[in-house]
Amino acid sequence: MLPNPALPQTTTFPSDNKDFGPRFGFAWDITGQGTTVIRGGYGLYFGRITNEQIYDAMTQTGNPGSQLSPTIFPTTSTGGAVAGVPVYPTVLSTYNASVGQANITYFPSDMRLPAAEEFDAVLEHEFWHNTSLSLSYIGSVGRFLPIGIDTNLNNPGSNVITYTISGGPLNGQKVTEPLFTGTRPNPNYNQIVQYCTCGISHYNAAVAEFKRRMNGGVQFDFTYTYASDTDDVSTSSTTGGSGGSATTPNLSSDGPVNPFNFRAEEGVSNLEVRNRFAGAVIWQPPYFDHSSSLLNRALLSGWLVSVTEIAESGLPYIQIISGNQPSGLAPTPTISSGGPTGGKTSPRAFFVPKNSNFFPNFVNTDMRIARAFTVHEKLRTELSIEAFNLLNHRNFTSVTQNAYSTSGTAAAPLLLYNSTFGNLTQANNGTIFTARQLQLGAKISF
Repeated sequence: MLPNPALPQTTTFPSDNKDFGPRFGFAWDITGQGTTVIRGGYGLYFGRITNEQIYDAMTQTGNPGSQLSPTIFPTTSTGGAVAGVPVYPTVLSTYNASVGQANITYFPSDMRLPAAEEFDAVLEHEFWHNTSLSLSYIGSVGRFLPIGIDTNLNNPGSNVITYTISGGPLNGQKVTEPLFTGTRPNPNYNQIVQYCTCGISHYNAAVAEFKRRMNGGVQFDFTYTYASDTDDVSTSSTTGGSGGSATTPNLSSDGPVNPFNFRAEEGVSNLEVRNRFAGAVIWQPPYFDHSSSLLNRALLSGWLVSVTEIAESGLPYIQIISGNQPSGLAPTPTISSGGPTGGKTSPRAFFVPKNSNFFPNFVNTDMRIARAFTVHEKLRTELSIEAFNLLNHRNFTSVTQNAYSTSGTAAAPLLLYNSTFGNLTQANNGTIFTARQLQLGAKISF
């Protein structure tokens, strides 16, 4: 650790000793016959602080011996050149604080480990042997979620910049973004990012499941989930594909649009999957295993066929504004190179609901066919062919999120609509949702 004496918050690391994680569950056989059961449970679980955040807080302290991450301003807020700033592609030979102000990251003294309260209640009824239907409620509350907040900004209060939108569905409308002006509270540094554990999320889901355990050579499990997932943890981007990806808060503009107004970040989570169906069927006919016909046993026994289907709603993504605020804003200048708000905060379009756009639905079908042979009393061979994304469904994993770009003048700021916003740019290149793949396999058991 390389603390910076000029910034007391970088000299200590927090210690969280408040983590108590109780867990309990219950089951009640309502009829006493084992056919109708109510189950439920609750648990409090804790995560960890990521290595990336710990490394940042240890090395990006502004100490001369630390890892410096300066922001270089080639011009002043009035358009004049800054002495000593290199012209591309010239590289700085030595670091000079008057040329580039260092960025800082630190943990607050009350830092907490991320926590999740998880709870559920299930009603299950067996209709006939090995076949049941269950209805469930599943809930989760995420607490102490980390958010990267730039604490070296002035509260904008009612100070806003009004843009006129040119093009697109909001053409001609006037919209506002918070505007950060004036000299930074600590003029010796640029961004001073606190990893605040003050985010919260809420997940609620209703689940219906119809399943049959293996009986008579048939097994199946069908599940439908309807869910809502919200949080106040804003990120500048989201990645499509199975499960999605929430950006880790860091020195980029992944924090809230206005660090002084967390409530404005409340909205749909990057990870929300509103509707999801998952089904699996296994057919392993036992009819010919003990047939008196040698031909039937040789050709028709030992087969296994399984099909798995996943169909779910597309993940959400946000609208992003590229570019910086117009120069020359009065009465006080904004922070140079500060994005649409002038404060280098999140470029998320503040005037539309968070994550109000969605990828197309994701669909994936897998299939497996296998045949087992008994070679010897203690030697068994299985040959198989497997297909992943059997129907080669096109599942999109990337999209153009830049909806607007800044333009105009200080007197007439503009947001130019990007006609390529929402264009789907990549498909079938995720971890799970890939292009169709075929696989041959052989297994020997002895």
